[in-house]
Amino acid sequence: MAAVRRSEAGEWESFETYCAPFDDDAGATRRIVARFGVGSGALEGTPTMAEAWRRLREFIGGRPVLADDGALLEAWARALDREAMVEQAPLDVIGLDDVVALVEPGHLSSCAPAELIRTFLEVGVAPQPVAAVQPPHVLAALAEVVARFQDHGPAVHAICARGWRRALEGLEGEDLTASRRLSRTLEVIEHPGRWGGDTEVFAGGRLRDGILSDGALEDLDEDDPLALLDPAVARSPELDKESKPLDADTEDAAPFIDEDLVLLDELFRTHLPDLFNEGQTKRPRAELYRKSQHRVAEEVARCLGSDELLLVHAPTGTGKTLAYLLPALIWSRRYGVRVGIATYTRALQSQAMEREVPRALEALSRAGLPGGFKVSILKGREHSLCWRALRIQTPQEGDDPETWLAWTSLALFGLRDGEGDLDRFPRRPPVRLMGTGAYRASLRSLLNHAKGRSGCCSTQADRAVCAAETARRKAERSHVVITNHSFALARPEFFRRVVFDECEHLHDQAMSAWSHRVSFPDMRRVLRRLHEPGARSGPGRQRPALDRLQKKLLPGSAAHDRLKAALVLWTHASTALSDLEAQVLGYEGWRTTALLGRGESEQHGLFREFVETFEDAAAMITARVALESS
Repeated sequence: MAAVRRSEAGEWESFETYCAPFDDDAGATRRIVARFGVGSGALEGTPTMAEAWRRLREFIGGRPVLADDGALLEAWARALDREAMVEQAPLDVIGLDDVVALVEPGHLSSCAPAELIRTFLEVGVAPQPVAAVQPPHVLAALAEVVARFQDHGPAVHAICARGWRRALEGLEGEDLTASRRLSRTLEVIEHPGRWGGDTEVFAGGRLRDGILSDGALEDLDEDDPLALLDPAVARSPELDKESKPLDADTEDAAPFIDEDLVLLDELFRTHLPDLFNEGQTKRPRAELYRKSQHRVAEEVARCLGSDELLLVHAPTGTGKTLAYLLPALIWSRRYGVRVGIATYTRALQSQAMEREVPRALEALSRAGLPGGFKVSILKGREHSLCWRALRIQTPQEGDDPETWLAWTSLALFGLRDGEGDLDRFPRRPPVRLMGTGAYRASLRSLLNHAKGRSGCCSTQADRAVCAAETARRKAERSHVVITNHSFALARPEFFRRVVFDECEHLHDQAMSAWSHRVSFPDMRRVLRRLHEPGARSGPGRQRPALDRLQKKLLPGSAAHDRLKAALVLWTHASTALSDLEAQVLGYEGWRTTALLGRGESEQHGLFREFVETFEDAAAMITARVALESS
């Protein structure tokens, strides 16, 4: 147990003690030794956990406590207060994770507290935590996260202050615990100096007090507070005026040249093994070299430079992502042509972008290639934030606190996240609430209205701040684009060279992208809307279109002759539809019997087998052609 506090004289005072983790004298386990560097000798003669907790509570007194993991400390405090029979009021806890959830909406808000601290201390001034997190680490990380928020400037501070205060006012009447927690968190952001974050020492001197109460709040447009701010996607360096879209294909032959094959060989034999050797016990390069991975990369390279199809079976864990990513980057850079990487799941897209792409670029850098490789991720538009749509959804004064929390968090996310990727936006509340149902409903509605849609932005100004449009423009300028099966299949003009991963799903995706499904009853309804022989008109029932024309057109006129021809075609279509349905029912009866004893892999070829085996199958083709032509 470790804590620090400021004395009335402003001096640092510290508390630290070990306590026996078990009731018997078992000492330290291997896990304790490995994780904290504490052996059994350090635990000899230590107080019990209850006694150590009583001493810590006395050291804390009535002060609020800042911890790395607020929820975890609260749970421990409740249990230990009971065990140690502490009669003080419950511990008033603020978590570093609570502050991060409020001011860093994005992937960081889902990180474990220890990972958060390491992330912030990589850019901070305090030493890295080696084993257990210590109070100075928490202070330094707090200072860095608050300083990052302060760096956004007065306009962003004003928008957040307005949203958080409206949420605070609403929570005071329905969730006092969450209200107190939010109030404490805002105090930390507003006055970091009071919490030990010396403004002249921590975060490189960037800290200051009073950012949520300065004059910028008075200048906000109540109806459209985001009007004068652009989201982070509008500041993308990849979209400068000099950046031009790459071609989807080459006009001439584009083989993988010998120089690039030598480079590819060097990458897999030398640079990748060396890269994987870092940060662990050194192993011989030969042990880390994967011959099968190298061979796949060579085949991919050969295929990219020719109009061929390559089918590879590579089980999970064989390193297939790097095997196709590295040759794709080299070939694309050589010829200035986009290459698509299409996966089925968004999880694999994120894994490739966040883990494998950095490894590939690092390996290329080790091989002496200059920077400039551009890789982007392209999802459906509904996964991107539309800034214009978010501005329209600005809450009104009487809206509930959950709506204000959700909107403020999403606005801050848009101002910070350079991709505007809604998959990175956390779905949990930025403040721990008594119940999350109302927040989730508000957020679901907000995301539904603020996500990108097909043609959601029509003006150039709106497209410049729409993350969906920005993602598309980045993809046009990228050497490698990581996307999904559906996009690659539906937009074949965007890529002429594509690597499909997770191909067990490709058949279903192709059916979805290239097929339209219509039933026989649907077709009959369409025909009845045109013509219905013998039908009588009744109250509120409109006659079909061709039948109305029969009453209006003069017999013998050219228009009437065209109408008669249309009615003949209608008869042909109706007959062909009935014939086709009869043929399909016959085929389905045959298929039911043919499926017995067959595996799933044989099902896709049954229709071909039927047509090639049975002479009567020609009637189905004849009816299908007749229906289409009529």
